[in-house]
Amino acid sequence: MARILQVCPNDHPPFVDICRGYAAALASLGHNVSTVFLENRGFFTNRGSFAGGVTFGDPRPDSFDAIVAHRWGAFRASSHLRAKVRILVAHEFGLLRSWRRRLEWRRHPGLVFAGVSSPVAADIAAHGIDDVVVLPNPVDLDGFRAECFDREAARAALDLPRGVTVVGVVGRLHRKKDPVRAVAPFMTFHGTFDASQLVYIGDGELRGELEAVAASSPEIRLLGHVAEARRYLEAFDVVLACATESEAFGMVLLEAMAAGVPVVCADRPGPRELLGPLGLYFDDDASMVAALARAAACEPAGRLNWASAAEARVRGSFSVASLADRLETVLC
Repeated sequence: MARILQVCPNDHPPFVDICRGYAAALASLGHNVSTVFLENRGFFTNRGSFAGGVTFGDPRPDSFDAIVAHRWGAFRASSHLRAKVRILVAHEFGLLRSWRRRLEWRRHPGLVFAGVSSPVAADIAAHGIDDVVVLPNPVDLDGFRAECFDREAARAALDLPRGVTVVGVVGRLHRKKDPVRAVAPFMTFHGTFDASQLVYIGDGELRGELEAVAASSPEIRLLGHVAEARRYLEAFDVVLACATESEAFGMVLLEAMAAGVPVVCADRPGPRELLGPLGLYFDDDASMVAALARAAACEPAGRLNWASAAEARVRGSFSVASLADRLETVLC
């Protein structure tokens, strides 16, 4: 049994869920795993949901068989600890854009670089790093479904009406996610599907801009931050993601697949690797409207077929078990 330390910058979503998946994967391999969040932002509430122990603050001086660090800050915070294997997981593009970082990592021979998707791994490899591995974010599908509300309960909890096509945008209201882009195409879509709403879950720097739009458009609603928002995804008929080129993965997209909710998404490398043929992609406003219409018009049988294919894709490539298989190869 190996002693493995997992280090994460903070407990802000989606890192709690990602770290929970890593802890479960490592524990399933028989390892003794502990998790440290460098900063407590108040989002972590259920210690019983984690395999192994969870603490906050700087990692204590100790030695481990392996350290898994999520993002550069976690790597630096744990670099003074002794470990036989170090894995640095990049969750975004540009990990080695800084020349200072490119110098610093050389002081840690044997450091294993990983990206959450092949495009992120390729971005790292472009700096002369060999053998970059891909470690996609996981979801515990069975556990996820056990905690999710069904459609009616989710709509009731979010105060959403029945008989309305609900398009959900979930995540930070940040320019990286480009949530404002959804407004104009949705209004065109709403002209045909008049019994429809565009509902945002999340908070961020663009909230004021969206509130100004919603003030004159009752079909657009902002729910703000919703704790454990993934539990309510079945309230939506479709999840819409206006991802920019900087989107490396898209945890909400994975959770939407796990919930059996179709995804309309900007055609970007990270999300495309995640969704594969199951995504309804768009390049411009017109193709976004067409993708929304296609999702809204899908018959129940078609949605069931999509959900079944999504479950198979999640279990095969983005489950805790599939992550465990990849980690076992790295840790050997």
